[in-house]
Amino acid sequence: MNIVCYINRVYGGGAERVMSVLVNELSKRGHTVHLVTDYTAQNEYAISPDVARSSMDGEFSRHKGNALLRTFRRISKLRKICIEENADILISFMREANFKAVLATSFMKTKSIISVRIDPASAYRTKLQGIIAICFYSIADACVFQTNQVLQWYPQWIQKHARVIINPIESSFFDIKEPTKRKKEIISYGRLSRQKRFDLLINAFASVIPEHPEFHLTIYGDGDQRADLEKLIAQYGIESKVSLPGRSHNIASDTHDAYAFVLSSDYEGLPNGLMEAMAMGLPVISTDCKGGGARAIVQNGINGILVSVNDEAMMADALREYMDHEETALEMGRKARETAENFKTEVIINQWEEFLLQVAENKMNKKNDI
Repeated sequence: MNIVCYINRVYGGGAERVMSVLVNELSKRGHTVHLVTDYTAQNEYAISPDVARSSMDGEFSRHKGNALLRTFRRISKLRKICIEENADILISFMREANFKAVLATSFMKTKSIISVRIDPASAYRTKLQGIIAICFYSIADACVFQTNQVLQWYPQWIQKHARVIINPIESSFFDIKEPTKRKKEIISYGRLSRQKRFDLLINAFASVIPEHPEFHLTIYGDGDQRADLEKLIAQYGIESKVSLPGRSHNIASDTHDAYAFVLSSDYEGLPNGLMEAMAMGLPVISTDCKGGGARAIVQNGINGILVSVNDEAMMADALREYMDHEETALEMGRKARETAENFKTEVIINQWEEFLLQVAENKMNKKNDI
């Protein structure tokens, strides 16, 4: 198949990483793949030289001209690439890219598959925004969702032409062997943003550290909440117990022998960091965040611990459970690794490829149903 993939960028985020894996693996399987991004950067995820690249940041820079006109030019450019590539499928990730992709493929033979990467109840802050999204996604030939909970937010006519496909996790995380001894280090990583609620994690950690002074908390990532988090750490006087080292360039190597991983978000699509930690066999704690991603992969008390969103006391109790009972934590980590077998790249790309073939061969029968 001839496949064009579109996302705003391929650096810095979970969806961006998944897109990089998808284009590389589809190309490896013999498909002709062209990746289109709005922007480029030095620290992009690795893209195979067999994948064609186009970027719009030189021609339609976000710093030049009217924003609406720039958007329409990007839609026109994306449509032109699909025509030039004789594309069977256009795959898009993320909300803005999805809207542009649907418009770019209107009245074309190229089928559009949009991937929704976040909880719509949190992403659409007004009823009108949700209605607009439903209208656009109804035009797409097919949709991919990360969890059943997100899928069920949308009306039946969209669900009929959709699939739930979870994220693939790179082999480097599965290649990690269980360490002979784990460091007394709690880790987390992601954008330092309000959504991730690292303040909640720091508050909970601060409440248990007097009981377990041997433990350290490390949060990898960068973002606009860094100064606030540093201030919070200073208020507790635990600068020697909490580190914010910035973004890791090899998270598997940096975290493989940690004691446990914590996800503290208010909402997520399907959290890559949580899945990567499970693949490495780390004991995990996660908020039961909106979007259903954590609940879809963590069975509370079996392969990890789920805690309520914005519940510092419950988070602290979960940390104590692992800190007080090392064997329980280790067993949870082993069960997490077993669950993560379902996240392997080959398994997930097989599902993507099967779905792409269905859409390309008109087996979805979308235009006849609506």
